[in-house]
Amino acid sequence: QLSVGYKQFILSHNDLMIMKKQLGAYGETLAIAHLEEKDYRIIDRNWHCQQGEIDIIACKGDVWVFCEVKTRRAHTTDLAFVNITKDKQLKMIVAAQQYLHDHDLEEVIWRIDAIGIAVSSNKHVTIDHVEDVLDW
Repeated sequence: QLSVGYKQFILSHNDLMIMKKQLGAYGETLAIAHLEEKDYRIIDRNWHCQQGEIDIIACKGDVWVFCEVKTRRAHTTDLAFVNITKDKQLKMIVAAQQYLHDHDLEEVIWRIDAIGIAVSSNKHVTIDHVEDVLDW
């Protein structure tokens, strides 16, 4: 239930899923802006294969970077990073390797990064970018 003033609204599961997707898309847009500010060149967004999805594919210098973006309504990014489990990391590796294979890039230097985004109730945004999450 969501209370606004004196009115109450009951949100359906579908409504909540739409809100979650919108938050995720907003977070990915913020992540791209963050990466571009740091001189990354954005190659692709939301690339899919049988093994999974890569939120953002970018390059910085000669390094290819596969980014997982997690956005949460919170004051810190802690909750965003909690969901990047070892199982998720493995799926990211397999998807990145598939991308590299499909694009004849097997010989490039690459890594997997995570970008955690927290959007607080007062709309303050915190972005934390962790490079090479495979070292976690």
